Amino acid sequence: MHDNVWMLILLIGLLLLLAAIGIAYVVKPDYFVRRSGVRRGGEMLSEWNRLQFQIGGAIFAAAAGYGLYTLLADYLSH
Repeated sequence: MHDNVWMLILLIGLLLLLAAIGIAYVVKPDYFVRRSGVRRGGEMLSEWNRLQFQIGGAIFAAAAGYGLYTLLADYLSH
């Protein structure tokens, strides 16, 4: 039981970190576009890259949130 509690805390912390990274991609995509290997181009390409980073971040945050939800729902139902 003792090991399971620490593993649960570690997993919750990891999922919260991943959700925060996904939210950061949605809120401030320019920071990540500048620091990535995404091909640079004209203004239209930059806008498209920004939108792709935001969509990817939203999907990433939603997946982490869903994982957190299922983990806690399963744990709290017992």
